[in-house]
Amino acid sequence: MASNLVIKTDLHDFNPVFNRMEVTVHQDDAPTLALPGYQYLIDVYIEGQTFGGLGYYRFTISPFPNTGNAVLDVHSVCESFVSSTLSVYNSNVAFALGANATVGQSIIKVTLKYGYQYLLAGVVTVVADSVVGSAKYAWDACLSKKELLDYIAGYPLYLMNTTNGVNAKFLTDMKRNKVSIGNIGWHHILSDQPTQIDRLKVITYDSAGAIIQTVIKANSTTQVPTVARNYIVSTAPASLNAMTGAFISGAQPIITSSVASYTVQIFENTPTAVSEILYFEIIEPCRYTQRRLHFLNRLGSFDSFNFNLRSQKSQDVSSQGYKMDKYTDTVGGAVNSYQDPENITTFVQTADKMILRSDYLTNDENEWLKQLISSPEIYLEFTDPTGVQQYLAVQKLSGSSWLEKEVNFDKLFNMEVEIIMSQSDFRQRR
Repeated sequence: MASNLVIKTDLHDFNPVFNRMEVTVHQDDAPTLALPGYQYLIDVYIEGQTFGGLGYYRFTISPFPNTGNAVLDVHSVCESFVSSTLSVYNSNVAFALGANATVGQSIIKVTLKYGYQYLLAGVVTVVADSVVGSAKYAWDACLSKKELLDYIAGYPLYLMNTTNGVNAKFLTDMKRNKVSIGNIGWHHILSDQPTQIDRLKVITYDSAGAIIQTVIKANSTTQVPTVARNYIVSTAPASLNAMTGAFISGAQPIITSSVASYTVQIFENTPTAVSEILYFEIIEPCRYTQRRLHFLNRLGSFDSFNFNLRSQKSQDVSSQGYKMDKYTDTVGGAVNSYQDPENITTFVQTADKMILRSDYLTNDENEWLKQLISSPEIYLEFTDPTGVQQYLAVQKLSGSSWLEKEVNFDKLFNMEVEIIMSQSDFRQRR
């Protein structure tokens, strides 16, 4: 029996997993398409996943009446196996894997196989794996409809390789960052040529713009680099200063009190640049305790921002109980006391909150921080009693909204947000 399955619309090589991931397939052999009960079979294979022992998730799709095509959006299956990857707070490497081909974290490897089935004389005949698609990747990104169209037109520039060179983008919309020496932080990158992700280059400058030193650190990840498609790169001052091992050039400490600014860029070992340049300005808080948030951005990476003005802590308290009106009868008669309870509290829960205020913002910073307002995953950086920086999970931003502002019209403006911590505390139960 003749069959000619043709993939008319395929997945992109790299796909934002929380957007539509559509494929279209067509049976070009008309007699086969006309078989009784003809249906397309599309099997989704995700590397490292078993789907209950089958190794794939199967979709059975009837042909569209007018075209005979089968159309399928596979993102709902893929997104279940992707999770965000926030770098460990005490990381001491230049590069860490966000995921590899066999570990579903911030990126997964997806293969689609196409077949069909039909009903003849009461028997269902299955012809599976007639066409096998090439390996694709899906990562933890979510774009607006307009952004998705822009991405489809220009997504290769999110892939770091020697072809894209200095045009290859980090997974962030903020290219000029304000940081303090004690800050930890990282940026994520994608690459379709992982063996070209070889070196991290950091150039530090003093307040006059003169170069202090050029630091080059090799990619020394222990995982097999040929399967990596997503890396987490150390970029904030404390994370750079925590890097251990030999350097190709330069030495620790990288960021000192003499550093006013620095740049970060990725190179391959010839060396050829495989990324754009990220810029960092050192700004220390003057009067108030700095509050630093790490938040999941639209591109599946974690951005970081410092709120340097006054912050205020508060606490919500909720309680449950019952009213007790008991008889105070004793052997000696009725006894009443000042301490006799009437309304009894049996359960108390508290939620910590904090109002944060930023320095004055630029237009670009305000536009970028729209992603903080809508982010589903936020962490507050803090220092524990032993002096180690860690993350504290934030449940949400309370009562926050975003408003477009411009320096030309609004002059000086900042951002004020209220965070509600994710972990609740409880008092004694009665």
